[in-house]
Amino acid sequence: MSNIKFINNFAKVAKELEATNKRNMRDAVVTVYRELMQILSGPRSGRMYFVPGTKKLYQASAGGEAPARRTAALARSYRFEVEPTGLYGVVGTNNKYAADLEYGTSRMEKRPHLSTAFERTADAVKRLLARGPK
Repeated sequence: MSNIKFINNFAKVAKELEATNKRNMRDAVVTVYRELMQILSGPRSGRMYFVPGTKKLYQASAGGEAPARRTAALARSYRFEVEPTGLYGVVGTNNKYAADLEYGTSRMEKRPHLSTAFERTADAVKRLLARGPK
């Protein structure tokens, strides 16, 4: 008679997978968020304007460039979040003007920034999401 013992490690494995998912997703959304902040802080080549109510000049963005950073309100409005199971994450804002900038309007050329951040980090995000447990 042989002694065979079956051990159910499902709960332990499920917990480890969830922790891995959360870690990988958080690293992925932080990577995109950091790239977005870099994109929103770079120099621009558009027209020069006075900051309203001051004599200080700033350079606006040209069509096709990321938005200029006059007050940093747009950058401050972006957030990132990872869903509790770690299966999905979000980088975005509820600021309607961000969508107008990203896609353009009938009166303004698009100023892509979020899509650019996703494009630039796509390979890194894929690698991060494919990592196994530590």
